[in-house]
Amino acid sequence: MKVGEVVLPKGEYKVQHTMEGENHVMVFSQLHASNPATVRVKCQLVPLKAKAPATQLLYGHNEADTHVLQELIFQGDTAKHVF
Repeated sequence: MKVGEVVLPKGEYKVQHTMEGENHVMVFSQLHASNPATVRVKCQLVPLKAKAPATQLLYGHNEADTHVLQELIFQGDTAKHVF
């Protein structure tokens, strides 16, 4: 899956939302790897009409047919992260 301009290596990731000044940033940190990948991507918070009933990854495909992450929604949140 591609996040921002980076294709993430296969594996499990910890995902954290942080602030850098006024910028919202999602940090993807690879778990269980000898040389873990870490990717930082700016995002925008977009309000949802109600609390999210489930965690969701919404993605599209680029010309190389790679999954490209477009939105990330965490269960119970009232906003989604749009890339």
